[in-house]
Amino acid sequence: MSIRNIFLKIIKGSLLLGFLSLGSPLLARDIKTCPENFQGTQQRLYVDKKEGWILKITKRRTLKDARNNPSLGETIGVLKIDLLEAFQEFIGIDVSSIKTKYGGTKYTKKIDTRWNSMKRAIASMKELGTCIKDDRIYRSGEWSAKSFERANIIFEADEVWAELSNLETEDPNFDLDKLVNKYPNFFGEDPKIQKKILDNLRKNR
Repeated sequence: MSIRNIFLKIIKGSLLLGFLSLGSPLLARDIKTCPENFQGTQQRLYVDKKEGWILKITKRRTLKDARNNPSLGETIGVLKIDLLEAFQEFIGIDVSSIKTKYGGTKYTKKIDTRWNSMKRAIASMKELGTCIKDDRIYRSGEWSAKSFERANIIFEADEVWAELSNLETEDPNFDLDKLVNKYPNFFGEDPKIQKKILDNLRKNR
């Protein structure tokens, strides 16, 4: 693995940890107490006319003396991971099973934790808040078909720009003006169409 790739992995990991974790002293002061009618952990799927399917998930973790515990920020960060994993299970999970030597069955589930997939789940997640009830910490998130689609389009557009940059670097004869002349609406097209155009360009150049 190159030094550049190692450096990029370190940066991504640091950004993700910073995104998921918050400072405990300030955090404890701002977190609300869960209302009396709070439903607790749940996963609810329903359909909305504008947003398509909507998935709401609430996860819980227990932490002793939660508001004064120095691990509060990290626990809330881990709760976000729990939400993301639950969403990844919703959109697709592989489950395999094998018989054990004791006569039982061992089940193994495989969740797609590749960065390319996880960043879409992170970007499309709507934070619904965190609350504390006794020593139980609850965190809720929401996804919708439209939010996931919007996030996906943004990342696909980024991939198109990255591919254009790669083409310019790899091939000194690549001419963006010629591409635009051949496809006048290139930059107005859906990223999926843009990708097909660039794939064809690679194959036929």
